[in-house]
Amino acid sequence: MLIVAVPEAAGHPVLHGAREEAEWLAERLPYATVLADDAATRTTVEARLRDHAHAHFACHAVSDPLRPSAGRLVLHGPPDASPTIRDLARLRLPGARLAYLSACDTMRISAELADESVHIASAFQMAGFPHVVGSLWQVDDTVGTRIARRVYEQLDTGTALSTEATARALHRAVIEVRADYPRTPSLWACQIHAGP
Repeated sequence: MLIVAVPEAAGHPVLHGAREEAEWLAERLPYATVLADDAATRTTVEARLRDHAHAHFACHAVSDPLRPSAGRLVLHGPPDASPTIRDLARLRLPGARLAYLSACDTMRISAELADESVHIASAFQMAGFPHVVGSLWQVDDTVGTRIARRVYEQLDTGTALSTEATARALHRAVIEVRADYPRTPSLWACQIHAGP
């Protein structure tokens, strides 16, 4: 498991839940590699993705409805140093299994390209991840952390992650949050699973 956490990025609000989420996940999965704050650079993240079947990103993401392939994850450094959809899609990661994108807008597309899947989550699939969890719009920091925790509690077998159960685990986690906020689907309906 590769855990990437960038709770503070220039020009973006602080993601208090990102650090908490990463720390909780690293404690639950002691075999994980953590890249946080200034260690989470594009070069380091791309290199470490090659060695990990599972990746969890707790950071900001930026979509670009006018130029979809320019959407990007927000890692440490200037904006032009963060990997774009184009950069991510060019990676070849044959051992990849699950990418959990605990970030806003990772599956957002423009109305003009509604019949195409050019977004950050699809770039991870093109790189080799059969299972990707992403979001259709902005994720509430607290709710996003809660859903991520619940998903990993269900996937963790004690020695590995059961990625084949990802869609079901996310479904259960979303149902639990929906029960608490039934009249506010904007809190719980944005996170979806892409894959088998």
